[in-house]
Amino acid sequence: IQQKRGLRNGLLSAIGLGLLACLIASPWYIKSYIHTGNPVYPFLYNTFGGLNWNEHLADMYRQSQMRFGMGADFRSFILLPWDMAMSPGKYFDSDVLFASIGPVFLASLPMFAAVRFGRAKLRALLGFIAVGVVIWFFLTQQSRYLIPVMAIGAVAVGVLVEELRDLKLARYILIGAIGAGLIWASVINVVLAAKSAPGLVNPRAYLTDTLNIYPACEYVNKKLPKDAKILLITETRGFYLERDYQWGDAIHNTLIPYDEFDDPADMFRFLRSKGFTHVLINFSNKTWRQPERPEYLNLVAGAIRQGFFREEFHAKGRWSGAVVLYKLEGILLMDPALHNQHLLTHPLDRDSRK
Repeated sequence: IQQKRGLRNGLLSAIGLGLLACLIASPWYIKSYIHTGNPVYPFLYNTFGGLNWNEHLADMYRQSQMRFGMGADFRSFILLPWDMAMSPGKYFDSDVLFASIGPVFLASLPMFAAVRFGRAKLRALLGFIAVGVVIWFFLTQQSRYLIPVMAIGAVAVGVLVEELRDLKLARYILIGAIGAGLIWASVINVVLAAKSAPGLVNPRAYLTDTLNIYPACEYVNKKLPKDAKILLITETRGFYLERDYQWGDAIHNTLIPYDEFDDPADMFRFLRSKGFTHVLINFSNKTWRQPERPEYLNLVAGAIRQGFFREEFHAKGRWSGAVVLYKLEGILLMDPALHNQHLLTHPLDRDSRK
């Protein structure tokens, strides 16, 4: 009877925790539903649908999410802790050390077995972690999506330290790993703080040095009229833009019907009809360097070459040529000398001739 009562209380606690979590997250679900018709937009399109989205984009997005990790087979699952610690770039957008799970979780795994997974509370924590990891493993293996599970993992490691009181050597090894992790995290945070702490670094200098789109954002905010409307191509970071803007890549929405355009002139007329005055392109995006670029980017490249997009601003110095702001002009470059000069100096064309 006591076991059944304990199980019932555990289930009720789990349900209560789940409802609380849904309640905390509900404002975002409600907002997404109001704006798109899908509370978890753009996920679960086949179930909920979604504004400015379709099956093709949902499939492309799903494939892009599945490119993370080392595979979804049994071997990859067994090696997951090692790979996440030693090859963090496979689980993140770039190969950076702070994406690694670090030495603590790696060192603790055999120790959980050594204490036979400890008391009931520790086993409950490990059960929660196991379920979370399995779900994450088969959805999308991005380390940032595993952060809530890692937080519970940190609690489990803390309990493990206490469970190892009779295995002193193992306990000291684990405490040493925790100390090394804390020192490493502290060093990273101090370095980052030194680069961005208020009062130590000029905010504008910091943003200019670390965000290649920022000089263009500054130009837009200072020079363009208030009613300017910007289309972002191979770029999504419009936070610092103080003008209306829209993501323009074909993989992000169906607002721009690239498949219906016969040529760059068609695209230009459509953009003008929707009130766009400028296009901001990030040429440092690796999509421009793919052997076969997406067709919509070929239309964009054609609009540049044919003079529908006239260069108005590009960053100097470190970010030279990376981000370029164009004005929608609709005037062909008829002078061959100007046209040739444009082709020779443009980052798009330098990449395409390699």
